[in-house]
Amino acid sequence: MTEYCNDKKLAGLFIKVGKLYDIDPFFLYSVANASSQMQADKVTERAGGAKLVGLMQINSKDYTKYSPKNLFDSEINLKLGAKELRKAMDYGKGHMIKTLAVYHADDLTSQNAKYGQATLDYIENVRKSYSDIQRSEKLYIQENYDLFSKEKNIQQ
Repeated sequence: MTEYCNDKKLAGLFIKVGKLYDIDPFFLYSVANASSQMQADKVTERAGGAKLVGLMQINSKDYTKYSPKNLFDSEINLKLGAKELRKAMDYGKGHMIKTLAVYHADDLTSQNAKYGQATLDYIENVRKSYSDIQRSEKLYIQENYDLFSKEKNIQQ
């Protein structure tokens, strides 16, 4: 995980929060990367005064009990984002595109969600990032098969 986010502490947070919400840490990373380009201090202004903040671009209007400073804390931000992503995953019932559309549109009802070009681009960015990571991890295991082979390690 560290090789993707270039920060050992942050990599550990993706693993910890992923386990907490039963989300593949690499998928969680892919969502954060597409949302904020891994900029913990990113702020995106929305119409109506809402601000999306941090790694997971948390809507500050949805979490008014948190101070703005707390929403920029990577662990808090990841936990809040993972909580919302888990809800979207449950709603999407394993369907990645539906999950990401709901998560990005910030709405758990497909009748009200706005799936415009920005949402479609977002889905493609997450899907590509996650696919690239899965391919890379699979290649790593294939290239290092001897390290993962029980039979080979037992014989040595």
